[in-house]
Amino acid sequence: MDSRVERFYNGLKGKKISVIGIGVSHSDLISRLRDYGAKVTAHDRRARSAVGEAICNNFEAQGIALRLGENYLENIDADIVLRTPGMYFHQPVIDALRRDGVVVTSEMELFFDLCPCRTIGITGSDGKTTTTTLIAEILKEGGRRAHIGGNIGRPLMPILRDIRDNDFAVAELSSFQLISMRESPDIAVVTNISPNHLDVHGNMQEYIDAKRNIVLHQNAFSRTVLGVDNELAASFAADVRGRLFEFSVRRPVRTGAFLGGDGFLYASVNGERSKIIHKNELRLPGMHNIQNYLAAVCAVWGAVDVEAIRGANLRVVCDPLYGAGRHYLAGLLRDMGVEVVEIHNTEDPTFAGLHPEPIQPWVDEGLAKVGELGYDALFINDGDADRIAAGDSRGNYVNAHRIITLLTKHMVDRGETGRVVSTVTASAMLDRMCRKLGLELVSTPVGFKWIYGEMEKGGVMIGGEESGGIGLPDHVKERDGLLMALLLTECMAQSGKDLGTIIDEMLADIGRLEFARRGLSVTDDQMARFRAETVPTYTADEIAGKRVLDVDRRDGVKLLLEGDAWVMMRPSGTEPLVRIYAEAATTDEVNELLDAAETVVTSL
Repeated sequence: MDSRVERFYNGLKGKKISVIGIGVSHSDLISRLRDYGAKVTAHDRRARSAVGEAICNNFEAQGIALRLGENYLENIDADIVLRTPGMYFHQPVIDALRRDGVVVTSEMELFFDLCPCRTIGITGSDGKTTTTTLIAEILKEGGRRAHIGGNIGRPLMPILRDIRDNDFAVAELSSFQLISMRESPDIAVVTNISPNHLDVHGNMQEYIDAKRNIVLHQNAFSRTVLGVDNELAASFAADVRGRLFEFSVRRPVRTGAFLGGDGFLYASVNGERSKIIHKNELRLPGMHNIQNYLAAVCAVWGAVDVEAIRGANLRVVCDPLYGAGRHYLAGLLRDMGVEVVEIHNTEDPTFAGLHPEPIQPWVDEGLAKVGELGYDALFINDGDADRIAAGDSRGNYVNAHRIITLLTKHMVDRGETGRVVSTVTASAMLDRMCRKLGLELVSTPVGFKWIYGEMEKGGVMIGGEESGGIGLPDHVKERDGLLMALLLTECMAQSGKDLGTIIDEMLADIGRLEFARRGLSVTDDQMARFRAETVPTYTADEIAGKRVLDVDRRDGVKLLLEGDAWVMMRPSGTEPLVRIYAEAATTDEVNELLDAAETVVTSL
């Protein structure tokens, strides 16, 4: 953890802290401050019934004092006061506390003072929420950890200890937050400025000056993004100390982003232009959203390794299996300069008779196509594009076990760290990789809901299951097949190698294991006996000639064997099937294990 953060939290013990406002931005923070040993009082103008009895009871059980109702600001006795973002900076009670030497600050001020990673702040009279969201999503799609907060998302202070120096913090900032800030973000975005909140601010100039704080305290290494179609936003250029990026829908700019006369959005750095996307392909309609996209491009240009991909001259085959991902991945890759052939990409509610699951035999046409063309990789997504499998230039199938093992290493190579979470059906190759990299591997029952539960606890770098659902919790705590394909593309671009070569090198390093699974149809009576007898009691000294070292009964029955081999039998939760899985050094050994397990099940 950053030493400044550690000193700050250590210094809270015994301090009297008043937090004004029990809302989304403060609820977690109030409890966290108490955990660090502060004497916390929570103030809110609402009555107890409006705040919520459960919330109040929870705070009081933690030893947090409450000051609620009309007189909530009377007789504040505190060393530190954290004001709510919506409270006017020059409120008389707050001014009086400052004169008495009380430290008056806010969650966002503290965060910007202490944040160990690069910060992006977005303000403006209109468009800042959309722009903030776009910036965070672009970063996440590029495989970067982005923490979104401020006026939207979660409070950032409570997660300060989990933020790493190569992350990004993306914050939407209002004039109420900016008016007292004396720390500007590394990248400041001003979308536009027009009269707003003048019922609170004394006059228009105070409102403009509050907004100006987003750039006033930047340094020579910072970036400022200004919407130059707006006169007031453009006027902030005189205060820029670092690199200025402009965006416009009316004219080209030398450094920044603009809407061209041909309808394409362009990025430009010192006059060198890069075509990005046509305005008609944007998912959010309207000229105002084109401006938001341009602002987001200016903020992140260079943060995602698109240039490595552009310069790699990669060629891939995409197979969306007639699903919801058709055109999306192919379009993203083409925008990055990748040559793409996309198959099975028409709208067909019947999936042309295919089962839209990224396993054999449904992927065989894609494997044949990439082998025929000799392209660098094949990416296959399932019907809703949350799962992934792949193929190499020789037409070999690359299963999810090898993908998550490779991506675990790739994330560490990118400077990430954290726990790795997978299900009980995960490959021993993943365990080998985690041990090699010094990462903790957490094993759960089958089902992404269990992986999600671990992600919710925090500290997870990547999680995935053998069916191909893999996710990065700092992107979204869910599976994302498109993002995994982009990360594999980045891996190829940065290494200068095709997917097959990268996989071969990985297996040479950690050892090759083969995997397969089967689904056995059983009668109701067989399923009942399997659940009642086999799962809780089955064991053996050996199976298919391999010695049994241990038994795992968390989800079915899994026999752990010598040589990192294993075989598992588990009842399906949705179908009259017993699923059997096996992993071993060779395909022949895998089939022998599957045959032996099938005999156990069918003999019931």
